[in-house]
Amino acid sequence: MWFPVIIVSTCILALQEVTAAALASDPAVLLLQEYVQINTTSNNNLTPAVAFWKKLADAEGLPFNVVELNQGYPIVVIKWAGSNSSISSIMLNSHMDVVPAKQEDGWKFPPFSAHIENGVMYGRGTQDMKSVSIQYYEALRRLKANGVTLLRDVYMTLMPDEELGAEKGMIPFLQSEEFAKLNVGVELDEGTSYDIPSIPLFYQDKVVWQIEVTCHGVAAHGSTFPPNSATATGKCANVINRFLKFRDEEYAKYTKAGITDAGPYTSVNLNRINVRQNLVQRTFVDRVRWEMSTVCGNGKQCGEIYFCLSKCTSYFMMQSCIASSSLSRHHYLI
Repeated sequence: MWFPVIIVSTCILALQEVTAAALASDPAVLLLQEYVQINTTSNNNLTPAVAFWKKLADAEGLPFNVVELNQGYPIVVIKWAGSNSSISSIMLNSHMDVVPAKQEDGWKFPPFSAHIENGVMYGRGTQDMKSVSIQYYEALRRLKANGVTLLRDVYMTLMPDEELGAEKGMIPFLQSEEFAKLNVGVELDEGTSYDIPSIPLFYQDKVVWQIEVTCHGVAAHGSTFPPNSATATGKCANVINRFLKFRDEEYAKYTKAGITDAGPYTSVNLNRINVRQNLVQRTFVDRVRWEMSTVCGNGKQCGEIYFCLSKCTSYFMMQSCIASSSLSRHHYLI
């Protein structure tokens, strides 16, 4: 999932030309390689990843804590104390989990090998977002090694289920006493990646809206020709076409936006469609993920999306528009 808030790193390699071989042997790169080699696919056992971070925290003498608000979903908290713990702290947030990856999906090298070739590391999590976690750690380690003491406490937090919606990690953590004790004043999080030799900084967010549309129609044998307008698949095709048309319109906005201006457009992606063989089924489900524009304060964006949905079919039940910046899911029947 993608929430561009602030991208920052203070551990950029020196701006001199270096060879790919030198980069591959850099201690920070080797740390990232080791971390990527830990398979933290969603719902996997995160114990090895937690042990990895405990080892790094212990090496720097940093207090290490695990908050487990839901069994099997550990939240790692590493603290670097500042000179004044009474004022608000800085939170460097990332997540341990990654989306599934298989060799047959088209990977040049095994997705958890972290193989390095010609200066490129291949592996799930290299961008989203294990590289950022290592950047956080390296920034703290290097500042500490140089004798720097910050005014504020700094907390590295690593979440267990961001890719699944954060329902057992960040969401309950924000409501917990453990989080309140951190006294967070500012939080740095993930953004997108750019193939440019610079780090863009921007302060924007997206509102995530995941919807599931269930279409109902007549059932029939796979050898027959019921009218498209009467079948669940025909109705869902209409829904999907409306989504894709809206997606094309938003993509046109995206191509004109600058790299630090993610607010004016909404990304729309169809994530899942259920299928069944040799049967015209009575129900058909598709799942769509929206990352909503947050710059239209007058509700214009919501109105456009409502129009897109309401034109899909004669029967459509809209529960609500986007009510808050928290993760929201809705189910619609057609």
